[in-house]
Amino acid sequence: VPTGLKMDDKHDPKRSAAEIVMTELHAGGKFDQNSYKVSGGLHGVGVSCVNALSAWLRLTIRRDGKKHFMEFHRGVPQNRVIEEIDGVAVSPIQLIGETENRGTEV
Repeated sequence: VPTGLKMDDKHDPKRSAAEIVMTELHAGGKFDQNSYKVSGGLHGVGVSCVNALSAWLRLTIRRDGKKHFMEFHRGVPQNRVIEEIDGVAVSPIQLIGETENRGTEV
C-alpha cells in the first residue's frame, strides 16, 4: 500500500493513491516504473481483493509526522470527505492526528 497521499488526476473526485490501491485491481506501483520505489505482491490484486471480501477494513498511514485513516466496508470507502481545492473535487485520506511513528497498517 503506498504511503503517499498523492492525488490521482483521472477520477472525479480525485482520490488518494492509497484509496486507489485499496479499491482497484492492478493499481499497484509495480505496473508503472515511475510510481513507487517499493512494491509487493505478484499480480496487483491482493489488497484490493482482501478489501472487497472483507466485512470491514481499516487503513492507517503514518507519514511526515501525520497520521491518516480510511475505513472500508466490503471494499467501499466509508465516511468519504469531498473537498474542493482550486475548483477541483478531491477526496483526501482523513488526517486524524500527529505522530512520531512511520508506516502503514491494514
